[in-house]
Amino acid sequence: MNEPPPYHERLADISRELSDRGSHGLVVIDASCIGLIEEEYGSAAYEEVRQRMFKVLREQQGKDFRTEDIVTLDRPRGLQIMLLLGRKRRRSMPTTPSDLKVVQSRVLSSLVPNLGRASFPYVKTTPRLDVGYAMAMFNPLVHPERVIGEAVRESGHSVRILTTTPDDAKAPPGENLNATIRRQLAEVWNVEAEVVSVMQLQQGASLGRKPTTMMTLLSAIFLR
Repeated sequence: MNEPPPYHERLADISRELSDRGSHGLVVIDASCIGLIEEEYGSAAYEEVRQRMFKVLREQQGKDFRTEDIVTLDRPRGLQIMLLLGRKRRRSMPTTPSDLKVVQSRVLSSLVPNLGRASFPYVKTTPRLDVGYAMAMFNPLVHPERVIGEAVRESGHSVRILTTTPDDAKAPPGENLNATIRRQLAEVWNVEAEVVSVMQLQQGASLGRKPTTMMTLLSAIFLR
C-alpha cells in the first residue's frame, strides 16, 4: 500500500465483518499534529512526511500489528490511522476490550516512536501521537459508516500517549494534556473576564453595547 485508503473505501469488508462477528475492534493513531508541517513548510514537505509514515506502517505490519488487520485513514489525506483488527487465530473467539488495550500498548511502545521519527527534520522534538481504541458494535438499523465513525470518536476516551507528564497525571480520567491546558486556561480566563467586564460596563454599557470580555475573545482563539 502506498497510502492506506479512507475507511469509506473498505466499507464492504468492514460491513461484512461487523455483520458476521457482531463487533469490530479498532485502534486509532492520531497524528494530526503533523498537519502543522504543511502550514510551516508547505504541502510537499507534508506529503513527504506522510509517505514516510506509511512506509513505516508497511514495514511494521506483521510485527507491531497483524497482517490481517485492515489499515485505513479517517479521510483522504487524513492523519488519523485506523487499525481495524482482524479475527483471532481461534476465529470463533471475539475481540475483547482487553485485546484492544494490549494492541494499544504494543503500538505505543514500538510503532508510534517510529512514526514520530518520520517527521524529522521538520519537527525537531518527538511529536505527540495519541493512541485510542474502541469497539464498533453491529446494529442492523444503523449504516456501518456511522457505526465506525462513532467508534472513532469514542476512541478519544481511551487515549494514551508514549510518555506521561505531570500535567497528564493531574488531568481528570479521559482528559488528555491539550484538554487539560484548555481547561486550566479557561479557569484563569473566567477570573480575567469578570475584571474586564466590570471595566467595560463602566466605559461602554451606557451606549447600549454588550461588552466583549476577554473570555469571549480568547475562547474564540484557543477553545475552538
